[in-house]
Amino acid sequence: MTQGQVIALFTIEGALHSILAAILAAIYGFPLLAYQAAVGWTMPGGTDDFGMTIADTIYPAYSMGLVFGTTLIVLITTTIVSYLPTRRISKMKPTDAIRGKIQ
Repeated sequence: MTQGQVIALFTIEGALHSILAAILAAIYGFPLLAYQAAVGWTMPGGTDDFGMTIADTIYPAYSMGLVFGTTLIVLITTTIVSYLPTRRISKMKPTDAIRGKIQ
């Protein structure tokens, strides 16, 4: 394989791993976000000593833009993080890369 093919292979593999992680996180994440928005978080007693008024229960508000924007940022960051070390590894001899010898 050429260096470009090796870089593309590992970068795509990293991106696909991040997509799989996003899908698995969505399976349990969306119901958890909905539950938190419906039930809320109960604040401990004595919060009036903080110098500001806090409700007994806080109800978070999640927008779809926030959820998808955060997911997109994580996917892009993961792809970049997969690409950067791959450039260095692609310049190594295969035997040295397998042994973990860093130049």
